[in-house]
Amino acid sequence: MPADFNTEYEEALIKQLGTLTKDKKIFILLEGVLFFISRDDTNKLFSLFGEIQNSGEYVGSVSFQKAIEKKSAFKKLEKFAKERLDFNEKFCYQTVEDSYYENLDNYQVIEHHDTVSLNNKHGGKELNLNELLDEHMYILKRK
Repeated sequence: MPADFNTEYEEALIKQLGTLTKDKKIFILLEGVLFFISRDDTNKLFSLFGEIQNSGEYVGSVSFQKAIEKKSAFKKLEKFAKERLDFNEKFCYQTVEDSYYENLDNYQVIEHHDTVSLNNKHGGKELNLNELLDEHMYILKRK
């Protein structure tokens, strides 16, 4: 479901989602989103999710942590984004630490993995960690 974070989108989005999800369980996946929005907008999103989800429903969230900023792969991503995307004065990329998810009022972290741990768990190949965009993946359950 698209939303323009430069506008007041919450009310319209809640209305749209309400018609689609009436009497259905909701799983929300945030992948490729949080990097591009502010912490303020992230907080608004999780507040919105808390309004439309019931206890026991889930959010899957994928994000980068601050440590990634030192890696050459991240510097390439940052350069690519600056060259290819239409930035406005509001844009500043975001990294998200574990503590953000752990301190959400309406959600509990029930699973957390990163690219490296999943690669190791599933017998993956050796990774060049400096050239890896190590994403962190969380499953959050609505309290």
